[in-house]
Amino acid sequence: MSQLRKMLGGFWNTHEIGVAAQRARHELRVFAADLAVSIARWAMHIDERTDQNLIRAFVKELGRPDEAAQTNPEPLIRAIAYV
Repeated sequence: MSQLRKMLGGFWNTHEIGVAAQRARHELRVFAADLAVSIARWAMHIDERTDQNLIRAFVKELGRPDEAAQTNPEPLIRAIAYV
């Protein structure tokens, strides 16, 4: 009987370690995603001029037919180039 307990004890210990490892990996992914978003927010410094250029390019694209807007990203690219 004690041998059976040792075997089952080893199973449960291994299982608990696996569950803890899964939980740790999940927490690490959540932390990494949160960190990536925080860094992206910090890195995106858009000044007033760039903001206005982006808005102007966006509004200009709204006035175009869908086909032209999809094939000509030039105004948006020029606006982003100021960033």
